[in-house]
Amino acid sequence: MGIEDEVDYTATALMASRSFSQSDERFSAAYLKWLYETAFHRPAIVVTARVDGKKAGQAVILWQRFFFQGWHTVCAQLVDLFIAPEFRSPMLVRAIYGELRSCLADHRAMVLTVPNNKSVILNRRFLKLQLIRKLEIRIGMACPYNSRNVTSLFHDAGNTESTRLLIEHSPMSLTGCQPVWDAGALINRLANPLRRYAIHKSPSLLAITSRRVFRGLPVVLVAGLLPLDNRSAGDKEVGDILRNAALLHRCPAYLYVGVNQFLKVPGVALPTRLRPSQMLVQGNMQPENDGARDLSRFEAIDFDFG
Repeated sequence: MGIEDEVDYTATALMASRSFSQSDERFSAAYLKWLYETAFHRPAIVVTARVDGKKAGQAVILWQRFFFQGWHTVCAQLVDLFIAPEFRSPMLVRAIYGELRSCLADHRAMVLTVPNNKSVILNRRFLKLQLIRKLEIRIGMACPYNSRNVTSLFHDAGNTESTRLLIEHSPMSLTGCQPVWDAGALINRLANPLRRYAIHKSPSLLAITSRRVFRGLPVVLVAGLLPLDNRSAGDKEVGDILRNAALLHRCPAYLYVGVNQFLKVPGVALPTRLRPSQMLVQGNMQPENDGARDLSRFEAIDFDFG
């Protein structure tokens, strides 16, 4: 049991596929390398369990910059906890969580994470993580339309115009409790080798969208609606962005996951039976700390769903 300094991404991707019994496109060496090394604000910590010198399982800590009640900090997100089928045992689960607990204590880390349904129970039992809130999942339709109040374009490393729009996004004057993104961090976040993102700029918002498939249907994932200098956006401005995204992605259906106190996302709440997971945010804040439970903005771009 310990920290894995040199991750074999090919072997880890194969182990993840076997552990989850599915050939998810996320389980590729290129995707894991990006997620663990550059997707968030500093390289991840990979906690590894070994049996007779062979890697048997792991859990990963991603680091996300956060603004929390007037000060900047770094939060831990927990992802990719799995154990190879031939090594599964309650003892190994306890050992991995014991190492996670020690690592988080060493870093004095605040935890804010969106686990899968199985990990919700394990996080509560072994790390004493509490429910912060349940994220909204909304779905709707937008008529494709090119609003002159919105600049929309696809992002890639060589697109100087998209880079300019990201640089213009300012994380200054933050309030409440929310993730912090600057231009460099967003450029790294959008370098996902499996996805293509679009950027939309309106007077009050920088929006990030991506075409996805949900329940077999093409949708536009509204991954992030980042207010510019904490300005609130009106319904028309949000609608214009959704219509521009529908035109750019050639897809009228959209999906939104998250919470955003600066605006209202139209659409209907997705029924519980259709949700991809519970989408619960867990954390280690104290119950009496109401501000920790009042997330100003937390959306798909802020964790590994986006």
